[in-house]
Amino acid sequence: MKRWAVLVAASLLIFTSYLMQYQVSALAFLIIPRYSLDVVSLSNLMFAPMALAAVIGVPLGAAADRFGAKRVVGICVFIALGGALLRVVSSDYAMLLVSMLLIGFAPAAMNANLMRLLGAWFQGKTSFALGIYYACSGFGAFAALSTAAVVGTMSLAFGGSAALLAFACVVWFAAVQDAPAGYDAPAPENMRVSVKVSAKCSAVWLVAFITGLSLAAKTAYLSFLPQVLNLSLDASQANAMASFVSVGGIVGCALGPFVWRPLKSVKLPMVILTAVTGSLMALSATLFEPSAALFFLVGVLASVMGPLVEAIPCHVPQLRGCVGSAGGIIASVSLAVTYFIPLLISFASQGSCVLVAVSMAICFAAAIPLIIALPGVKAEDFAERRRLTK
Repeated sequence: MKRWAVLVAASLLIFTSYLMQYQVSALAFLIIPRYSLDVVSLSNLMFAPMALAAVIGVPLGAAADRFGAKRVVGICVFIALGGALLRVVSSDYAMLLVSMLLIGFAPAAMNANLMRLLGAWFQGKTSFALGIYYACSGFGAFAALSTAAVVGTMSLAFGGSAALLAFACVVWFAAVQDAPAGYDAPAPENMRVSVKVSAKCSAVWLVAFITGLSLAAKTAYLSFLPQVLNLSLDASQANAMASFVSVGGIVGCALGPFVWRPLKSVKLPMVILTAVTGSLMALSATLFEPSAALFFLVGVLASVMGPLVEAIPCHVPQLRGCVGSAGGIIASVSLAVTYFIPLLISFASQGSCVLVAVSMAICFAAAIPLIIALPGVKAEDFAERRRLTK
């Protein structure tokens, strides 16, 4: 029962984090005229939490290897709560940007320590727990898009999400322990040694860049999609239509662990899925008549692979005792990619949100060579390798 409480606490925290981030996209129709923003400024605002996470992910993961995930994540949630309160009273763009940076502490700490925490509590079922966790992140995006028109004002929307983050903080400290009683936890590593071991593992870097490319594509695609749809729909209709991507993402994350389980070899299906998803993303952003069914399908396909890939470090024997540092590297690299690629594309797009969305489809498909290079994907791949090396 305790492990489900840990999963609920982690899922509530990431739900709230994504809700706060996607509120910027959902309320763009209010934010853009109020602060006189262009596409680049809006992009900077939407992805500011990821910029911060790219910088602090590695030290947060290494700190958790030494001091435990509960303490490290809890401190960062307090900092994020300060950012959420600052956002409520922000009077100019600079203050709003700073608040979004501070909000980034919560998802940065959570994502950097996710594999360590859920790996300890769920062990062989880590990908299942990751699926639920990422489904809740999709719920956060969906909640932001579906409530924007109902809430109507930035101060009310931002105040509500700040209150929810305060509640998530209380739940975190009440429900979370670093590991179950009797768990054979490895001895805490020296932070420098832990990072060094993780950095030498090729699987860590491959997972980081695969995650980064797919996350950059999904996040920017969904963030700019309401603006693309605004060309033919009003703000509430555009948000409602874009929310079908979030609903599909929820389904994809939840079903992902079950979809891959029966397959003995998953690499070729992963490659095909990535190519098909990229193509459908480009198609959906350029249709004259928006299709809710197509947006839903894109959301499902773009999310079904995430839990499988991100569970890989939990299976690698050499990373035992260093999973926090590995998660930190993955979080930092993937979120750096997620921040810089959309920002550079926004610069090059000359104000075209459609071009940004299509470019994100290409970004998603660019992960194919990295998927092919993975040394293993499922737990049994690494178990086989360990037996052969004995």
